[in-house]
Amino acid sequence: MTDRYGIRGYRLEVFRDDGGSWVAEVPELPGCVAASMDPQDLFALAEDAIAAWIEAAVDDGRTVPAPVADDEYSGRFVLRVPTGIHRRLAAQARRERVSLNTLCATALAASIGAAEALSATAVDGSGSSTPLASPIDLAARQTAGHARRRHGASQ
Repeated sequence: MTDRYGIRGYRLEVFRDDGGSWVAEVPELPGCVAASMDPQDLFALAEDAIAAWIEAAVDDGRTVPAPVADDEYSGRFVLRVPTGIHRRLAAQARRERVSLNTLCATALAASIGAAEALSATAVDGSGSSTPLASPIDLAARQTAGHARRRHGASQ
């Protein structure tokens, strides 16, 4: 799981790597990463990494990206979907007696939670790890299976 923190206005995505180190990545600054076995040292190292990244960018004449503020996201966006999906979502919202907006927001939140859970690796009895499928892979498999069942049933 990735946690989000901030230093100098930049977001940090913090996680543990396979070797047990704590890692902080700065999404706005490509390649800006700090790592430490001791999580208490991580934030000081991340601040040093940000300062070094910015200094190197300025020395090279590159533009330094501004931090992305959370308040730049209004919570609204337009999403275009095929009419069939729109119809199915609207019907599902009516069945659940919620608005289409509430149904879609809940489904997106659940999908993000599933993606974070599935981005972990499964460890089998031998101690080796296997990457788990993403929700997109799972949805594609489910859709393909549904299509095969429908096609087989119509023959």
